[in-house]
Amino acid sequence: MSDSSADNLPIDISSNKLLDWLIDRRHVQPKWTSVALSVRQKINHAIQDMPEVDEIKQLVVGTYINYFHCKKIVELLKVSESNTKNIFGRYSSQRMKDWQEIVSIYEQDNLCLAESAHLLSQNVNYEIPALKKAISKCKQLQTECDRKEKDYLSQASSAKDDFKSSCNKLGIKGEKIKTELTQLVSDLPLIYDKILSKTKKLDKVSEFYEAFVQFTVESQESGALDKFPICPTLRYMLQHGNTTVYCWRTGEEPKSIEEVKLIAPDEEKDIQEDEIDWGDGEIDFGISLDETVSIDLEFFLRQRLKEMGGDVDIISVNQFQGAPSICQMQTVHDVTCMLNLVQDVLGHLRDSTVQHFLMIKSSRRYVDRLADSLKEKLVYEEKMIASKVAVVEKRQASLEEQRKLEPKLDILMAKTRELKQQIEQEISKKYKNRPVNLMGAINTVL
Repeated sequence: MSDSSADNLPIDISSNKLLDWLIDRRHVQPKWTSVALSVRQKINHAIQDMPEVDEIKQLVVGTYINYFHCKKIVELLKVSESNTKNIFGRYSSQRMKDWQEIVSIYEQDNLCLAESAHLLSQNVNYEIPALKKAISKCKQLQTECDRKEKDYLSQASSAKDDFKSSCNKLGIKGEKIKTELTQLVSDLPLIYDKILSKTKKLDKVSEFYEAFVQFTVESQESGALDKFPICPTLRYMLQHGNTTVYCWRTGEEPKSIEEVKLIAPDEEKDIQEDEIDWGDGEIDFGISLDETVSIDLEFFLRQRLKEMGGDVDIISVNQFQGAPSICQMQTVHDVTCMLNLVQDVLGHLRDSTVQHFLMIKSSRRYVDRLADSLKEKLVYEEKMIASKVAVVEKRQASLEEQRKLEPKLDILMAKTRELKQQIEQEISKKYKNRPVNLMGAINTVL
């Protein structure tokens, strides 16, 4: 290879090992940092007295002033300080002397290359990655806030719908919850009448059940039914309808009936539950009839259907030969219809709304608990809305932070690319202008 060809070979240097490369080849001194510190002090002193030149202001504001900036400042001062030249062509301006001295120190032992290499390494390995990481964190936080905002909105909407659904199920608007709940009791008479009308259809079921029990029990123990009456509440209601509790207990009609009136929430503050007179009106047959019907009628009918659906048992047939005709003549269809009637009545008695009404009538504390459970849904909705507002504010703050960081990153990357080119040119001058390429991580970062 000829000398001319060798002079054109590029010099490739790893950017992470640039400073070591310069020290190994004795372009810079190993203890360059102490000299660099004194130069930095001179720069900080000189920058206090600068001419009102826009280019110089833009050059020194918001940046780390290095050797190449100092050279640029000297060039600009040659214009602004041109009137200070003496007859020998030298500047008498102290500010020009200060910056020329700084440039001169930088060029001794290639201090400029050492500091520039260190600055380049700092930007590539720390400053730029830190800014990129901060921006990435901002974007990640915004994505997370977007997800949380949707989640909070969904939960708030769900709580609102749940509140409306619960109110609709109870038949209230949900504006004055306790007042509306206490007013629900006024619907109980209509509900009682509806259940009673369905209960009256159970006369045949009751007759079938009573005949069956009388036959089976009396055949085993005479007089047993005198001790344990069969469905007394149901029999009473089939005969008398929905009467007062007083009449049910004594068999006599009351002289007067006072309607139950629940105390409005505003009047409840100083009243204990045991001081409230909940009245002595209609029979609260929701519990007693439910127990009678569900435990005796329903179980009995299910058992009869199971037996009637199986193989004919000769012993069972013989056993019921002496039973009343109503016990022997019932078909599977008949018993199924009876079971459906019973389950229809039970369905109304077990309805959650009816149970709420009965509990509201019987306990003020239940009204408080029910109202609190409804209000909790509204409180949760408000909490989710507040969380949504907070997360929106957090996302906006993160977006503003990102908008501040991105220009800083752009400027730093531009200055780092410029510094890279300047270092390559300075090193090239020392090797007869051979091309110099800084390789490695710097190209990935930039």
